[in-house]
Amino acid sequence: MADLSFTDIRDWAARWSNDQRWQAIRFGLDQLTCDQLWHILDWQATGGEAVYDTVNFDPKRGLWCPLAIGLQVPEVVRESGAAQTVETDEAAKSVIKEIGQSTCRGFTLNPVKGVPGRIFRKRRARDVNLMCIYILRGRISWS
Repeated sequence: MADLSFTDIRDWAARWSNDQRWQAIRFGLDQLTCDQLWHILDWQATGGEAVYDTVNFDPKRGLWCPLAIGLQVPEVVRESGAAQTVETDEAAKSVIKEIGQSTCRGFTLNPVKGVPGRIFRKRRARDVNLMCIYILRGRISWS
């Protein structure tokens, strides 16, 4: 993914920006700081797995959604010893919202499940990475 040019990212955004799922993913990730977006990219680049679309947390596999990863929820839960209390997706949503609202003004947990659209169906990890890059590139001066 590192070999993508700014033009490639702009073309990707132009192709999908009217798609409701693209808009939902952008809205969700755009709530995060640059450092939090980089954390998602680093997580996935180092082989970290995530859950996409249907749940925010998979208790059987211990996997979190990209928003939770960006907010460093897995690390906070592990370090605080609260891992035993986060045993369901509902409990995880509560933790994600609490941490999100403490670090990102106006944070909302926006599910993509059920949102119509064609993007974010097959290559979800790639789409999240591209969106993180797109948002970061929009915030950083390219001069």
